[in-house]
This record gives sequence, structure tokens and C-alpha cells, in this order.
Amino acid sequence: MATQSVPDGPSARHISLFAILIGLACVALFNEFVLTYLFSLDLYLDPWKKSVIRIVDAAVIGASLAFTWYAPLMRRGFGALFRRAPVVMSCGLGLAIGIGVVAVVELAFHAGNIIRARNHPDPTRTQTPPIWDWPVVSHARAVLGDEVIYDVTYTMDEHGSRATPASSQASTGRDLVFFGCSFTFGEGVEDDQTLPNQVALRAPGWRVTNYGLPGQGPAHVLQRIEQPETIARFTGSEARAVYVFLTYHVERAIGTMRLTANWAGDFPCYVLTEDGALEYRGTMTSARPRLSRAYAWLVKEPMMAYFGADLPPWITDRHLELTARLIRASRERWLAGIENASFTVVIYPAQPYDRFPPRRMIPFFEANGIPYLDYSDRFDGVTNVSIPEEGHPNAKAYGLVADWLVKDLALLPADRE
Repeated sequence: MATQSVPDGPSARHISLFAILIGLACVALFNEFVLTYLFSLDLYLDPWKKSVIRIVDAAVIGASLAFTWYAPLMRRGFGALFRRAPVVMSCGLGLAIGIGVVAVVELAFHAGNIIRARNHPDPTRTQTPPIWDWPVVSHARAVLGDEVIYDVTYTMDEHGSRATPASSQASTGRDLVFFGCSFTFGEGVEDDQTLPNQVALRAPGWRVTNYGLPGQGPAHVLQRIEQPETIARFTGSEARAVYVFLTYHVERAIGTMRLTANWAGDFPCYVLTEDGALEYRGTMTSARPRLSRAYAWLVKEPMMAYFGADLPPWITDRHLELTARLIRASRERWLAGIENASFTVVIYPAQPYDRFPPRRMIPFFEANGIPYLDYSDRFDGVTNVSIPEEGHPNAKAYGLVADWLVKDLALLPADRE
């Protein structure tokens, strides 16, 4: 019976060549100049980091020379190990190579993220003091390098709503109340340039209130309307609520990975139970501790960051239904608390980074009895409707939407249309 030959392991020449290649790679790649370019956002390394790099380089080069010098001895050692446990040695070698490849790939994507962030930096935003400390007059500024993108003032009243200078502050018997996120609030524009204020300019006789706040979604709107003082403020008036909807609000309703791990961990967490009821479970972090920890780890994964991947990877019908149910609950609470009231959703024109077409929400609005105005395609072919390098709408965009709203909501008397 023929015996099976066992590999004798790598040759001395192979070991020497491998060691020499490792040494050359360290000299070519792992030096302070290359590492500074690949892994330093500001192209600066502290002196102690440079010292560590030099020590590691010297150690690896010394090890490669030792491997080359003692290659015959190592060949005999490896050969013996391969003869004794060929399967274990092969698996171990394959595992080591696999780990090395994964490490190199991850480092490459990490370097890609740093280089891209350095070449395409985001604006630096400041607000002094924060708008959440109302009543407050906050100075907001966004800067990209030496360029000032915007330099504006946000005026917040004691109710947590942004000022609408064109509107009467006293009750007129007709209230128009806006809810939504930064697109409603007017991030990056002055008080008199926001969407609510531009509607107030075009529809005198209405007291216009701007309850939009940056970063908020449908769960925040529901909790705002559930506050007794919100309803009490408009009781006795004709109170029309306008909720400005963007596709981003679905991500805020479900608590996606990037939102939860970065700045939305304390967002309200609502779920649909098995019987279809809407249930509040606390914050995104407290309601889903294990998932939140996983998100906090995964959001730092270089490959996912490079491709802008998010979890869940797809927006499903159940996510859209949850969002619609939150808006429906807000509408029902609004109508139940105010005798002469209405509640309309405005689908804001589509944005470049929408994860799905805004019109995909329409069947869910209709199924839940939510009146809506579809402006999703109104900016098609229209230019200069956002703040350069920043992305939020500018005064021109708000003026266009205000024109459409005044007409579609019939905010003017017939003789003034």
C-alpha cells in the first residue's frame, strides 16, 4: 500500500523571499510620510507617533533580515511541523493569511474614509447658545474652510417655536401651525426667510407658528401634540396643522444604525405590536440596548462607512406603515383636541439623498386617512434651491413652496386670490 507523501513545508528560498518582501513593504508603506497621508485627517502626526512608527519599522526590518539569515533553520522547523500536523498547519496558515487580508482591506477603507473626508470636508456648524434652551436668540454659523456658508440668527420663544416676524403674535382666530424638522424650522436662513414666515407674508390674517426643529421626525411631532399646552394654545381658533414630510423621517421613526449610533439614541421609540397597535417603548437606546450596542460598533466599520451603508439596509412597507401610523396618531390627537381643526401632510420636493421615492408613502397616507399635498416633483428642473455646500433649502425654495401652500390650502379670501 503506497504511503501518502506529506508536504515538506516551504523551501528556504521561499522563506527568504517572503521575509525580504515583508521588509521592503514596511520600508515602502509603513513610514511616517505614507501613514500621515493615509491616516491623518489634518496631515499632521504627533512626534511620539512618528517615533513609534520608526521603532516598529526598525523591528520589522530586523525581523525580516533574521528570517532571511536563518531561512534554512526555519525551513527545517516548518517542515517538521507540516509533517507532524499537516492539516492543523495548513488551516493555521490559511487563517493567518485570511486575517491579514481582512486587516489590510479594513485599513485600506479606513484610509479611504480619511482621504475622502480631507478632500470633501463637511461644514463646521456652531450654535451659540443652543436653540433647545428656549426662549433664546441663537447665533448660527456654518463654515467650510475660509468660506462662510451661512451666518444667521434663530429666535425661539417660550413655547419652543421659532419666530415668524410676518405673523401676528396675538390670536387672530385663525392659526396655521407647522410641524416638521430642519426643513420646517429653516436651518441656515434668517427668521423672516423660513417656510412658515414666507407663508405668513403671503397670507395675512393667519397667526403662523413654526414648531419645526432640526433632526426631528414623526415621533417628536406626536409627543409635541400630546402636550396639553400645545393644544391649549390653539383652542378656540380655526387651527390648521401642516406637517412637512421628508423621506428622512422614516429613518428617524425606525431608528436606523447611523442615526441611533451618532445623534438619535434618545429619539422616541414606537413600534407596531402584533395586533397593529402603536406602542411607545422609551428611547431608541433604552428600548433596544443590544441592537444599539451592535449599531455603535458597526457604524465605525470602515467598509460600511466608505460605502455609506446603513441598517436596516432596506426601507420596508412595515417601516412606512409605522411612520404613517405615527402621523395618523398626531392628526387624530390634533383633531380631537381642537373643535375647528384640520391636519395636512405636505410631501416636500424630493432630495438628492432620499433612500426611496417620496411618493412611495402616498398609499400609506391614503390607507390611514391622512390628507396630503404631493410636491415631490415640484423642484424637477429648478435650480438654486438649496444652500451651497450645505444642502438645506434656501429662501428661494421656501418662497416657492409657500406660493403653492397658500394656493392649495386656500389661505386667502376668494377676492384676493
